[in-house]
Formats: sequence, structure tokens, C-alpha cells
Amino acid sequence: MNVCTRWILVALLAEAACLAYAERSAAPELVGVGKLTHVAYSRNKVARGSIECASNGRLWATWFACPDTSVEHLNDYVVLATSADNGETWEEVFVADPDLYSSSTKRRAFDPQIWIDPNGVLRWFWTDRTSLAAVSSEAQAATDGVWMAVIGDATVVPSAPPSDVRCIWSGAIGSKPFVLDDGAWGFPVVQFFSSPSSLLVVSTDQGANFSLRGGAVVPSEVRCNHEHPVIVPISATEVHCWARTLSGTYESVSTDGGVTWPEMAVTTSFKNGYDSARCCVRRLANGHLLLVKRGTLTVEIGAGLYAYISTDGGATWSGGLLLDSRDTVYYPDGIQDSTGAIRVIYECAATSRREILLATFQEADVLAGNDTSKTVRLEQPVSEPSYPLNPLPAQVVGQALSGDGVTAAAICTDAKITTGNNRPYTIEAWVNPSAYVAENRIAGQYSVGATGRMLIYIGNNSGDGGSNDKIGVFFGNGGGCSSYRYISTGSIPLNQWTHIALVQNNRDTRMYINGVLDSIHNHTGQVAGVPNTHLRSLVSSRDLRKAATMGCSKGSSPRFASGIGRGT
Repeated sequence: MNVCTRWILVALLAEAACLAYAERSAAPELVGVGKLTHVAYSRNKVARGSIECASNGRLWATWFACPDTSVEHLNDYVVLATSADNGETWEEVFVADPDLYSSSTKRRAFDPQIWIDPNGVLRWFWTDRTSLAAVSSEAQAATDGVWMAVIGDATVVPSAPPSDVRCIWSGAIGSKPFVLDDGAWGFPVVQFFSSPSSLLVVSTDQGANFSLRGGAVVPSEVRCNHEHPVIVPISATEVHCWARTLSGTYESVSTDGGVTWPEMAVTTSFKNGYDSARCCVRRLANGHLLLVKRGTLTVEIGAGLYAYISTDGGATWSGGLLLDSRDTVYYPDGIQDSTGAIRVIYECAATSRREILLATFQEADVLAGNDTSKTVRLEQPVSEPSYPLNPLPAQVVGQALSGDGVTAAAICTDAKITTGNNRPYTIEAWVNPSAYVAENRIAGQYSVGATGRMLIYIGNNSGDGGSNDKIGVFFGNGGGCSSYRYISTGSIPLNQWTHIALVQNNRDTRMYINGVLDSIHNHTGQVAGVPNTHLRSLVSSRDLRKAATMGCSKGSSPRFASGIGRGT
């Protein structure tokens, strides 16, 4: 079989595999406005941003997030945000979550990209994976799919979630799409551990249909599960591909518009050692190339994020602008807007600092290695923790959770507290209710279908037989969320701070008001340790379906506290 015939066969098989994948892949359960499970303060990881800029200056950004701190996790979802004030403030618009934390499907969305096509339409891409957080073989990677949501006119915030959401190819999105010199739209896709693996998928009808143009082969001994190909057109016939491997960054150059590619070899124009951090390469309006990478050009493994310029198609690189000096900055993505400004988005310490940051500069700044344009802006926050890295002091005016009756709540996805079935525990809080309502929720874990449920509140919950000024607590088991319900004897006054505490062991539950024992509720007739088991799912679960909440609880229709912890 000659090379041409073999390549046609590979392309036909790849397209058939893509069609089969798209047919069997269910649409994501949510591509639209986020739920309570997606709020910013629930995130313990944010990673891998992508950036775009509309013709009117509106910025768009995307990244993926998770309530868990694992690098790869089945609860990952992607976020789309926008800024109308040059990145000073950001508004989260949509999330894409393939399974809404379903325990049956176990699908994750990650590694998103955004791109404004030549028609000014914003397109949002991400990788969808089923069952596995990470892959180690071609067979395991077979569940990967590239999904696209057509958002619409990039100059405005959409009034409704996208209706055009579909799987366009089998594999993972590698980096930002682009336009080839022949007018085709190019999409870097990776099919991990395949041969070829770094693929150039194209659309010649403005995103209606997709086909495989070609692909580069990574030598089998250095293949990995984080290849992330970056493909850039250099001229009418020359297309360049860089990819991560187990032995640094490799490259390949196609001289026939991306149809055929020589086997990848080690990149010679810059060093990127065994950590093989992903680089960003973009073609600028004048034909020059922008490179953003970790460390300087000549350092195998270096700290910091640097930008360089090539005027010879990537053969050599000049300049060197330091964007961020820290050792925890990764995954840059960049664009050049219509004014000539270059914008680079990246992550910083995905599971500790949890920051997505933006750098803005000019090509001249890169070549000079300093702020020669006087317009450089560095380390501009796009997404950062909405709660402090260190806990706030208790009962400090202005630093309490102020329930607004609509959205104010805090979620504790992993308090790192171990409460064995026979160990006692205590929950305590300062509360300052401004009004008595049917149910002012203080803390709880309440999720439809959860094994254990628990709620502490002020007010009259259905079935209490109490009044709106009492402390109530109940524990549920499966569908019976009123299994064990206790009501305080004393009342909680309005408009003043009151300390409450719930102390429990496998014999009884004790309620305290301002340090004084209010009541003891024996567990007579109940299975010893059951309430402890329920609370363990409340305070230490890594599954957001069983996360602790303060100020609300998450049922099918979340209800929020009104006036709890007023901090004014």
C-alpha cells in the first residue's frame, strides 16, 4: 500500500470513528446559566484558560473548574466569562457541565478553548470524557470528544443559552482554532496514543461540517496523555505543529497545507525540558509569530512565563518579556486584538491560589524586553478565589455571611474533618437574624437522592410543630429526610448576635444557646452512629452533591436564609 492510499484509509477510518462517536454521545446536561453547584466559591481548582477579544473590545475568557483539588477529576466543568471594561471586571455567563455531577454517567468537561471566527461569531470548545479522569492508552482515550457551542455575536452578551451544541470530532481539543491561508478553518485535535495523534481537522463550510486534513505522528516512546498540539499556519503551504511529549516539546512542519507531516522531532529553536509545559504560539497580523512559554529560550526547565517574537516562521526567536516570575504559572493562551494589543491568559497554582490571570502588551514590548509602549498590564485577575485563602475571624462586623434571601451562601466542599461513626462532633455558629421566616437555614447538606441529609435552621420546618424563633435540626436517611428531628426549648432573638452549638455523639444530640445547655435529645430507638455518618457526608465529602452549605441547602429548589449572619 503506497503512502497516499494509506493516508486516505486513515482519514476515512478517522471520520467514520468521529461520526460513530457523535452518534452515541448524549448532549451535555447543561450548557447555559450555572446552578448552585457551579458558583465560584465552591471551586477548589481553576485551570487552563483561553482568551478572545471582539471587534468592539469585549473580552471573552474560558477555563475549567472543579470543587475537588485533583488535577484530573470527573466533576470538572467549563466556564465562559466576559468583560466589557478591558478586563477590570468579569461576568460569568455560562457553564458547560456534561452530567451535572451525575453518579451514573461520570463525564467531565475540561481543556476549553474559545475562538471568534471570521464572521464575528464566538465559538466555545471543550473536551468531554467519560468514566476516566485521565487516560493511559488509545482504548481509554476513545471516549474523548470535542464539543462546540455556537454562542453568537461576540460583541454582545447572549440573551439565551446556545442552541447549537454538538460534538464535532473524536478526541480532545488541543489549542485555539485558526484560519488557513486557503480559507479553511483549522482545529488542532489530539487523539491520545494514536498514530497519528496530533490532527488537523478542518471545516470548509464555516463550521457546518468537519473533515480530517492530516496529522503528525509522535514517536511511540515519548507519547503521553497531555500532548496538546499547537498548530499554526506559516504560509500558503507551510503549517507548523508543536506538541508536548514525555521528552519535551516536539515539532513537525507540513509543506502541503497540512495534508502530510514528517514524524515529530525535538524542537530546536527553543528549549522546553522534560516537564514539557504547554507553550502558546500565535501568528500575528503582520505575519510574525508570538511564543509564550515557561522559562527563557535556553533553559530546559525554568520558572516564570516569557513572551518572544519570531520574524522567520519560528526558526529563531527574539526579545523576551517576563509576564509573571512565579514558578506556578502554566497553560498560556493568547490573541492579538484589532488594535494590535496582545493578550495572554494563563493559570497560577490551579489548586492553591486558584487564579486565572491576564497579561496585555504590545509586540514592541516583547522585542524590547520591557514596557516600552507604556501600556503593559500584568497579572490582571480574570478569576480568583471569592473567599480568602485564610479564614476570616469569627463574628467580625462586615466579615460575616450576610444572607440576602436569594443567593448568599457559602459551600464547604471538603472541610478535612474526620468524624467516625462513634466519634462526637460539634457544629457552632454566630447568628443574627433580622426577621423570623418559615425556615432560616444556617448550615446543611441537602441533596435530592443523597444517602444522608442534615439541616440546622431557625424557624418552623414542615412537621416541626415548633415556632419560627426556635433552633431546628434534622437528619435524613435516603428519601426519608425527616428521620430524626429535634427542636430547641429556647428562642433566638432578632437583631442581635447569638451563639448556637450542636454537639452530637452516637447517644444524643445536645443544643446550646450562648454557651448554656438548652436541651438533650436522646437517640432512643435509632441505630447508633447513624447521625454521625450523616454528618460525615456533610463535612468531609469531596462530592459536591454532599457538600456542606452555610446560609442555604441544596435541594431541587434551593431555599436560602434571609438575614442570617447580618454583617452591617
